[in-house]
Amino acid sequence: MKHLLKRRSWSLGLIVLGVGLFYAFKCEDKPIVLNVLARFYFDKDYYLKTYPDIVATSVDPFEHYMTTGWRERRNPRADFDETFYRNFNFKGKERRLGLTPFQHHLRALLHLKTEPTHIADIKKTVPLENPKYFLTLVAIFRDEAPYLKEWIEFYRLQGVEHLYLYNHLSKDSYKEVLAPYVKEGIVELHEVTHEPQTLKEWHNLQISVYDETAKRVAQDAEWLIVVDTDEFLYPTQAHSLKEALSNYHDVACLSVPWQIFGSSNVQRLERNHLLIEDLIMANPQEDTFVKSVVKPRCISTFTDPHFPVLKQGYAQATEDKTYFHGAHAPKVTHGSFKLNHYWARDWTFFEERKLSRVHMVKKDLSFEEREKAVHSKINENVSNSLKPETDILRFVPALKKRMGFAPSA
Repeated sequence: MKHLLKRRSWSLGLIVLGVGLFYAFKCEDKPIVLNVLARFYFDKDYYLKTYPDIVATSVDPFEHYMTTGWRERRNPRADFDETFYRNFNFKGKERRLGLTPFQHHLRALLHLKTEPTHIADIKKTVPLENPKYFLTLVAIFRDEAPYLKEWIEFYRLQGVEHLYLYNHLSKDSYKEVLAPYVKEGIVELHEVTHEPQTLKEWHNLQISVYDETAKRVAQDAEWLIVVDTDEFLYPTQAHSLKEALSNYHDVACLSVPWQIFGSSNVQRLERNHLLIEDLIMANPQEDTFVKSVVKPRCISTFTDPHFPVLKQGYAQATEDKTYFHGAHAPKVTHGSFKLNHYWARDWTFFEERKLSRVHMVKKDLSFEEREKAVHSKINENVSNSLKPETDILRFVPALKKRMGFAPSA
């Protein structure tokens, strides 16, 4: 009789759970409905053992988690890391639903979505046995011939062996600059002829270039740096990127926050001076925007120029191996890597190139709107030229030697 009652009790429980799941799926945006599932999934014993301060209170552990605990980043169960989940899955759009991270996860489960909830869920990479290249780079450029040699030689100094460069309708002497590198097999040059009319179209163009390259080099390159020609990624401690990346053999994608540099009150770069030598004034504010160096075999696709969407199970990581997903790092650290984004270059370039592109942000600007946008860019340049940042200067002597310039005084 007892066995029969137990069987009926289980059957009734399954029916109630099934009905609950049905209504939860139908009303999956309602926190009060998801609370029913959350209470079933919540591990009371784990919560009390992990957070003994709750034992002394008369508060129900589940109620404590749902009202206070999740805000304090306490975990509802051993296999759900609150901080990890926020970094990896819980972004602005999800926050606006009014759900806790735990409710958000249960909502995803109802849609049969599998999401990592703990660092143990992240796959570790295994280095290629015999890659053709250890470190490569992809970038798209337009009318930047005066800056290309310094940029290429800087990355060669960092250990980059091969560059996949895409020219976008340049009308300057880029072929003359790149010819020796193409001949030597260091640069693989491609042409892109589509003319984007908006910022979104420009990003789509970048994404298509990155996708094409990543697929082509998936088994040839251990690492692929995805940057623009005004971005200089470098290690803060190691001698080169190649040396620094040897500590990340198990990571699929390393994303580094950038720091934006303005024109630094430099009208035009001096003759035989480097861009990284003269432009030393940056924005003092921390910026979480990242650019990435990634193992191309782990890439699913690009939907944003700043980071790739990785194959199931892999994840982006910061330099301290905090896993996350997206264009913004969960925190800004520069203990191992820095990324200098020379957004404006010198004032001459800024005036001739940056100010002429304001129409790409929004089409059909009126004269007043255009003037306003231009002044906004000028103010942005000023804001990006306030704080001296000189870490990169340690590479200047070796880079000047590669460029054939006289050493700095």
